[in-house]
Amino acid sequence: MKQENYDLWTEFRAVASNDLTKADRQLIVKIFAEELNKRITVDCGCSGKVWQKRINAINELYDKG
Repeated sequence: MKQENYDLWTEFRAVASNDLTKADRQLIVKIFAEELNKRITVDCGCSGKVWQKRINAINELYDKG
């Protein structure tokens, strides 16, 4: 994981909230594109479960360093 994305994700994980803001979704989209080579959109109308799967995938990368 790129250092910039790692640092941004560290900040994201430090926030204790279950609500995703548009900025949170933008961060997820950015990291998903750069680290997993998957293109998604911020306003996809996806359910919370779908966003959680994306967060989990990024967390896996994050935990590897």
